Order: sequence, then structure tokens, then C-alpha cells
Amino acid sequence: MLSGDARAPGLGLINLGNTCYASSMLQILISLPPFIAALHRAMPTAIPNSAQGSLAAELIRLAVRSLATVRGDDLDSPIRILTTLNEIYDNQQWKPGRQQDAHEFLIAMLHQLHHHTATDVEVDDAHARDANIPADPHPHANCPVCAMFRVPWEVLRVCPRCGSANRLPCNELSVTVVPKSGYSVSGLIGDLMIPEPVAARCDHCRSKQTEIRRGFVGLPPVLIVHISRMGFTGKDTTSIDIDEFITFADGLEPVPHTGSENWADSLAHLRKVQPTKVRGDLTEHWTIDDFIETPDEPMADEDEVIRPGYQLHAVVCHQGDQVRGHYIVYINTATGWVQYNDQQRSMLLPKSAERLASMCVYKSVT
Repeated sequence: MLSGDARAPGLGLINLGNTCYASSMLQILISLPPFIAALHRAMPTAIPNSAQGSLAAELIRLAVRSLATVRGDDLDSPIRILTTLNEIYDNQQWKPGRQQDAHEFLIAMLHQLHHHTATDVEVDDAHARDANIPADPHPHANCPVCAMFRVPWEVLRVCPRCGSANRLPCNELSVTVVPKSGYSVSGLIGDLMIPEPVAARCDHCRSKQTEIRRGFVGLPPVLIVHISRMGFTGKDTTSIDIDEFITFADGLEPVPHTGSENWADSLAHLRKVQPTKVRGDLTEHWTIDDFIETPDEPMADEDEVIRPGYQLHAVVCHQGDQVRGHYIVYINTATGWVQYNDQQRSMLLPKSAERLASMCVYKSVT
């Protein structure tokens, strides 16, 4: 069974029965070498040799095998990831054959790859209790998930009357927006910064009206924007503009990923990895081939000024409705835009993304 265009890099993931949601999200994660490299470094000490460790090991195995692929017929499967998640959550939510939401799957998986120390938890509790403590723009730098994806939000409930503020709990790995006609992705993110009135009493002056204020105190290396199209009345097919590049005001720049080196160094690290397959005692090994070449970093023209910000890295599209549908992901690789449609891989630009996009992933560039 061929998996499509031999020019398209990566690995085809076989659909086991409505598992397109998992395949799309896994393709995005394994396309981020800095994250996979940081996850590999964390495994010996930070991630226990348990179901969570098996989950990390299988993700690393898929990533390294994807880098080693040189033909158009290389296939694998998300079955070990799904089986391990079912074991962790002690349910059959991720059993093949069931329709699932891709964003929910991604967040569920990333939550199981977290590693927080006792000190991290104490700092989080202190920030939650006192809004006067400055928020850390890059908390939990030793956790591969937080260091790569955590959105450094500052979310406050403010009383316009007396000026008191309470920090609200916020530990998000993505930004969720609702599509609006004529808006771009960056415009939808900007709308989240507009103060939102809420009917909640102020704890100090007892005013009946307060407001929620949101803002970034930093920016993650990878920004996941979840476009929430599923609602109680059906699927929203409002057309939006997909930004190819996003910058932020007020001098905010993407925070360097302290848990790993740059893209090329991460690829070089992964070339040496011997990941374990998730089977029992995790003893089955294989190595990546030596012929893989690290792609050169793109060179800028002398007169070109590179602005710090985010470049579009991936677009996830959902076809269908809430009852039945199909996920496809487009990823901007070193070879060009590639469509990953389960086991099929094709050199294609995102099609109909304006109406079908359910997620956009942006990679920081400086």
C-alpha cells in the first residue's frame, strides 16, 4: 500500500477507524524537532518509566522514524499512542472507531507529557493567590511541554470602580478563538485582549460589575491557535484569513526554547537517538540511518529585515460536521507544503483552509 508522493517527507499513519484526529496531531508534534529533542533529554530523569514514559518513547520513535523516511511507502500507526492514553485515563475514549476532537486529543496527550517539580507547583500557587506578583513569561522551563507550548497569559478580574485585581488560574497550551467573518487569525487573537464585562462582584468594594482582562506577558516558541468551529447549533464554516506571519505589539518577542537548541541542532541530536517502541518492558530498539541530512537554515537577503514573530507552520482542516468528518493536516516542511491525510502524503498547498481550518500552528522566527 503506497502512501503517496515520494517527494513528500515524513511518515504515513494508517487510519485504524476514525483515527484521523490522532494522525493529524501526531504529524504536527513529530514535525517539531526541538520539542522531540527536549522530550528525549527529559526521559531518563524527568519522565518516569511508566505509561507516561511509554507515551513519550513512542512519540520519539515516530519522530525519528519520520526523519529516516526516504520513500513514499513508509507507513506506521497511532495504535500504541491511543492504547497508552486509554491505559492512562482508564477509559476507552481514544479507542479506534470513535469520532473524537483533534484539539482535545492533542491537549490530553500533552498533559501526560508534563513534568513539574514541587518548586514549580509552589510558584504557581503563589501567583494564583497574589495578582501583585509579576507573572513569569516562561514558567516551567525544564518541562518540554511548557517550554515549547505554554501560553504565558496574564488573566485578571479587574474592578473598574476600585481598581482591585485578582489573578485567575491560567495554564493553557493553546489559544482558542471563535471565527468571525472578515477576521484574520491575528485579529481573532487581538479580540481576546478586549476587556470582557462579567457579572461578578468585586471582593473589595462589592461592585456588581467587574471585567476580565487578558494579555500576553511572553510568547511561546510554538503558538497553537485552536479555531473553535463546533457548537450546539452545528459547525461554523465562517471564512477567515489565515495569516502567514504574525507579529505582536508592545515589543513582545517569542521566548527562546531553553530546553533545546535550534532547529538544526535538534535534528542532529535526533539522528543519534535509539528510541524504544512501546511494548511491555520497552526493550525493542532501532537506530536512524546515517544518510539523513540536516536542512540548511534559510538565508536572508542583505537588505531584508527579519521581524521577530511567528511563521505559519501547520494548518489542520476538518471536513464534515459534528457527527461525522475527517481531519487533514498541512505542514510547511523543508521540502514545501505537505498534505498528511492519514497514510497519504502529497505535496499540496492548504486548500479551502479559510472555511475548514480548525487549528493553526505558528513557529517562532527571529
